[in-house]
Amino acid sequence: MGSDVARDGLFLELWDRPSNELALWAFFSDADGSFEVTRYRADVPPEVEAWFQAEARRRLPPVANAEPGAAADGGGT
Repeated sequence: MGSDVARDGLFLELWDRPSNELALWAFFSDADGSFEVTRYRADVPPEVEAWFQAEARRRLPPVANAEPGAAADGGGT
């Protein structure tokens, strides 16, 4: 997971460890709220792609009404 300053958003990657190749990439745009997934390998099983998309949608969009410095999961000290 990382920040793409040039595109103004956040991304999540899924790498195939044995081949060290990027398999899936998801991007959430802070600018317009769009979400996209790019497939780099044709052999990604459908259930893995579905899990990745769900995980990306869960992790990438900003938390609504969060205060600066607040934990994303609502927890705190």
